[in-house]
Amino acid sequence: MGEKFWPPPHKSTIQLLISLPRLKDIQHLPIGHYLQQQQSQVSSTGGYTVKYCGDMTTVQQAQVAHWIFDNIEEVQETVVQWLGCAAFAHALSIMLACNKRSILEADTDYPRDGTADTQEEFILKAAWPTLLN
Repeated sequence: MGEKFWPPPHKSTIQLLISLPRLKDIQHLPIGHYLQQQQSQVSSTGGYTVKYCGDMTTVQQAQVAHWIFDNIEEVQETVVQWLGCAAFAHALSIMLACNKRSILEADTDYPRDGTADTQEEFILKAAWPTLLN
């Protein structure tokens, strides 16, 4: 899991989610939409708890947590705010999007003629429901 897996927009989004933004500021993300639908409240640890991991193994989840711990500034002191919470769920959905990319690109709704950003947005949104299963 290097920078190819975590391009700068994803890294900055994970940083944003760790900073515990207001839900209205993350509506454009699948995690933000989900939290609003669930009418989620900040937990006693300060994060928005999300306990889904799709079909990811414990090892894959640990790899994602390790990457966040090593690559996002100042997260070592705030682990309880992001591990098992919105930022972590978003990071897991990115990994699922990467793992299932070829399947998601085969979807008839995939914007083949769209911009790279439009395609990435589609892949991330399409991967989100697989996290909830």
